[in-house]
Amino acid sequence: MPGGYDQSKGITLHGHNSAFKIFVVSNSVAMCSSVIVIFFLIWARQETMILRLHYLVWNQKLTIVACLAMLLSLMIAVYITVAPTTPWLAYAVIDIGICSLGLFFIISWMGKAMMINVR
Repeated sequence: MPGGYDQSKGITLHGHNSAFKIFVVSNSVAMCSSVIVIFFLIWARQETMILRLHYLVWNQKLTIVACLAMLLSLMIAVYITVAPTTPWLAYAVIDIGICSLGLFFIISWMGKAMMINVR
């Protein structure tokens, strides 16, 4: 847990913080969607080709969701733990995460544009 937890009480130190709550939700979304992708990939081996393609489409969407949720979890975890002492570093990590997200969408858009030009 970012920021640690109280050993004597067994609770998180930042449990009251709204950023921590966003971290918990985004981390849970990332984990659950990743597990679903793994199950779909294992399950798809024994299905027909049409169902395999259906699983593949869902795997791609869920993998994107998992990666975006992991990126959000990383940014928030660093913000919670580093911002009180070194705010510039926390904001630098958030900027890197936002730039990574922007780069993902630019590359995705360019790939779609190139596919349209090929046809």
